[in-house]
Amino acid sequence: MLEILLRITIKHTLKARLLNVGITVQLLIDTFDVVGVVHYGIAGSTNDSFLIGDISVPKYVAQTSSWNGMEGALPELKFGDYNLPIKGENLLAEIEFTQVQLYSTGRPMQELFWLEIDPKWFNLATQLQACFQVNSPLFSISQKVDLQ
Repeated sequence: MLEILLRITIKHTLKARLLNVGITVQLLIDTFDVVGVVHYGIAGSTNDSFLIGDISVPKYVAQTSSWNGMEGALPELKFGDYNLPIKGENLLAEIEFTQVQLYSTGRPMQELFWLEIDPKWFNLATQLQACFQVNSPLFSISQKVDLQ
């Protein structure tokens, strides 16, 4: 049974935040018997008809908008070109696509664009629908999901 459900929002604006998230997860793993980590973000980014509290369970994920405003020049889209009334500098700089680094026990690190969700975790995530009341973004504590 999933004893600890960790929900960590990762904001990809600063690399230091990713480091802090990594350190925090490592501390939790060292201290508790963590079964897994569930990362969540804004489902509305995948479909503009989703509302706050809606759940989206993808089979695959990709990091399609890695914002890079402080480093080298790999522009695919220069925001400054769209400044009005005239083109100019823009602190958003550019968007680039980034591969995900997948680390698995006993395997070398892989760099992937599409990261497939582990089937066991995908099944668990789809079971979460039963934990929500109709038209309510709040958890119903009467339901449980099982990892096995």
